[in-house]
Amino acid sequence: MDQEKTTFTCPFGTYAYRRMSFGLCNAPTTFQRYMLAIFHDMIEESVEVFMNDFFVFGSSFDYCLNKLDKMLQRCKDAHLVLNWEKCHFMVKEGIVLGHKVSEAGLEVDKAKIKVISKLPPPTNIKGIRSFLGHASFYRRFIKDFSKIDRPLTKLLEKDILFEFDEECHNAFKLLKEKLICATVIVSPNWSLPFELMCDASDFAVGAILGQKEGRNFHPIYFASKTLNTAHQNYTITEKELMAIVFAFDKFRSYVVLSKTIVHTDHSALRHLFKKQYAKPRLIRWILLLILEKTIKDNPAIWSRKLDDAPWAFRTAYKTPTVTTPYKLTYGKNCHLPFEIEHRAYWALKNCNPDLIAAGEKRMFQLHELDELRHQAYENSRLYKARTKVWHDRKLKIRKEFKHENKVLLFHSKYKFKQPKLRSRWLGPYVVKHQYPSGYVELYGKDGNFFIFNGHRLKLYHEEEDHNETREAITPFFPKE
Repeated sequence: MDQEKTTFTCPFGTYAYRRMSFGLCNAPTTFQRYMLAIFHDMIEESVEVFMNDFFVFGSSFDYCLNKLDKMLQRCKDAHLVLNWEKCHFMVKEGIVLGHKVSEAGLEVDKAKIKVISKLPPPTNIKGIRSFLGHASFYRRFIKDFSKIDRPLTKLLEKDILFEFDEECHNAFKLLKEKLICATVIVSPNWSLPFELMCDASDFAVGAILGQKEGRNFHPIYFASKTLNTAHQNYTITEKELMAIVFAFDKFRSYVVLSKTIVHTDHSALRHLFKKQYAKPRLIRWILLLILEKTIKDNPAIWSRKLDDAPWAFRTAYKTPTVTTPYKLTYGKNCHLPFEIEHRAYWALKNCNPDLIAAGEKRMFQLHELDELRHQAYENSRLYKARTKVWHDRKLKIRKEFKHENKVLLFHSKYKFKQPKLRSRWLGPYVVKHQYPSGYVELYGKDGNFFIFNGHRLKLYHEEEDHNETREAITPFFPKE
C-alpha cells in the first residue's frame, strides 16, 4: 500500500522496495501489528510474539508440540521465513530480550552483566550516560536504583563541573555489585493478592511489587524515581502519598482488577481518610484510595467509607477545569460509578447478607454520584461561559477613524536592542478609508498605500504653533 513511499532514484532508473525495510519510521510498529494479526487467536494462550521473535509455550510436551505445529503452519500460510540457526526447540530456559527466562522466574543475562562488570570508571559525561544506560536496562531487579545512582545523575545536570569523586566511585561499584547478585524475579500468580511496599526519601521515591506465598515474600518488580525540584519541596506526608500513587501508576497493568495490599511506614496517611479539608493535591490522590478502602471484608469499613466517596467526588469536582482527578492520576476518563460497580457488588455480597437492601442502597448512592457528575459538567460549562464574558470585556472596542485623520502606526517588529529614546510608533500617516472589518487603508508622504489592523493605530495630535514671544528668563544667583 505504501510501496511508492520507498521509491529511490539512481542512474539506472527508479526502484522501490519489494519488502518493507526496517529503516522506515513506522516499520517496527507496522511489522508488530501484522504479526499480531497473523497470530491473533493464539496470543497469550500458546504463543507470544515480539517483532520477529516467536515463543511457543505449554504445560506439557504434547500440548506444546501441537501448538508448535499450528504456529509453523500459520507461518507457512503467511509466507514467513524462519532462520533455522536461531530456532531452539523444547528448552526449559532461554534468553529473551536480554533476560533469562526459566521455571525459577526472570533473571538477568549473565553475559551482559559480565560485560558491564568489566567497565572501567567513566571519565566524562558520555561515559556516565553509557554506564547508566546499560545499568538502567536491569533497574527492575535493583532495589532503590534511583537512590543509588543519585551521585552519578548529578553529574548530568546542566552547568555542573564533572568531578568523579569518591561518592560517585562508591555508587559506581555498588551498582555493579547489585547487578552481579541481582534478585530472581518471579512471575505473578493472578490467584493471589499483590502487595506494594512504598517508601519516600528527600530526593527519591521507591516501590516493590510482590506476592506472598505462605510466609515468603517473592518480589516481582522494583521501581524508583528521582524527585525534581518541585517535588522535593513537598511535605513528608505528600511524598509518602506520592510514592503510593507512583506505585499504582507504575504497576497499573498488575493491580487493575486485582486485590492489592499497600504497606507504608508513614502512619499519618490513614488520618487523611478522616480529614474533611485537605490540599487539592491530596484530595486528587486519595480519591481512589478511599474507593479501595470500601472493598474490604469488614462491613463497618464498607458502610463508613462508601459514604465518603460522594464527598470526595464532590470536593474533587470543585475545580473549574473539566479534567478529573482520576484522569490526572491514571490518564483516562473517569466513569466512576461503572468502574467501581463490580467491586462494590462483590464486597456487598461478602459483607451484607441482605442483598436486596444493599442493592437498593447502592443504587441510590450510584445515582447520587451520577448526579454529582452531571452537576460538575454543568458547572464547568457555566464557568467557561463566565470566563468568556469576562475575557470579552477586556477586549478593546474597535477604533473609529475618519477620512484625512493623521495616525501613528505601532512598530510590531521593534527590537529592544535599539536605543531607548527611539519611539515604537511610526508616522504620521493619513487615513484614506476604514473597512467594516476594522482594517484601515493609509498613505504616507511618498503616496504609497498600506492596509493595517486598526488596533495598531492611534490618533496623531499635532502641536499648535505658538507665535507668541517668550520672555527670556535669566537665572538668579543669590549674593554671598
